[in-house]
Amino acid sequence: MNKYLKSFFKQLIVFLTYLYNLFFDKVEPIDNFDPVLYQGVWKEYIRKKVSFQNEYQAIASYTIKESKSKSESNLIEVLNIQPTRPNKKITDVDKIISNLKTPTIIKQGITDDISYIIGEAEIATEWNKTNQKGTLWVNFDSATSFPAPYWIVKAFKGKLKPNEKETYVISVVSDPFKSTLWVLVRDGYQITNEQYNELFKFLAKFNGLYAYDLKSEAK
Repeated sequence: MNKYLKSFFKQLIVFLTYLYNLFFDKVEPIDNFDPVLYQGVWKEYIRKKVSFQNEYQAIASYTIKESKSKSESNLIEVLNIQPTRPNKKITDVDKIISNLKTPTIIKQGITDDISYIIGEAEIATEWNKTNQKGTLWVNFDSATSFPAPYWIVKAFKGKLKPNEKETYVISVVSDPFKSTLWVLVRDGYQITNEQYNELFKFLAKFNGLYAYDLKSEAK
């Protein structure tokens, strides 16, 4: 898709967001977003039902792309995988992700009863800004599709292991109009009671539309 058309679409979303916020309760992307701490493997915890995903729990991997030019210096590779049949357990996630990141792999397909799609997320502004907002634009087909707003509206930090530094462990993702909602949790992380209570207090902003059960044995 033409870069000028993409730019126009983003500006249109920004303008519509401004109008929306005049009449409805708004959500804002987080401040001081650090993309380095967002890298890694995440699992869906809660999702508002959407037409382009099945009812099974999805797993997402985010990796900062190696910069080949200034225009690519703010891109994150996104890989989403989901089972395609009941009782299909996704095990050895790291191995699956590694196999799907080979240069020859096609961008979308099904392998071993697992559907996958590879795209990229563009951070709205440069990483060296004093206050980087958690505003991303995700695109899974750069040739034809419009970029979709991916707003990180709430994030919790914690440690995956006692001796490691803090990183993002829970992420609430939506859009300017609250029409979508995902709650992601780091693979292997256990939500604390305090985080659970704060999370659901925050989700009240979405008028209960988050109550969609994912068919997953990992919950």
